[in-house]
Amino acid sequence: EGDMAVKAMVLRKARTKVIMCDRGKFSRLMPYTFAQFADADYLICDGEVPASIRKAAEETKLQIL
Repeated sequence: EGDMAVKAMVLRKARTKVIMCDRGKFSRLMPYTFAQFADADYLICDGEVPASIRKAAEETKLQIL
């Protein structure tokens, strides 16, 4: 829970907002969420991003790198 609060604060204060995650996170349900796609500018992932995630990113103008 503490990590989530710090990540949310850093994201709110950043000029350029980047979310980094490994592809295993896309299939997991977590008890805490620190951001939505609309809160970030870029998503960096270690592999192929699932089509459903790509579609959600496009709807919020999140760029996948």
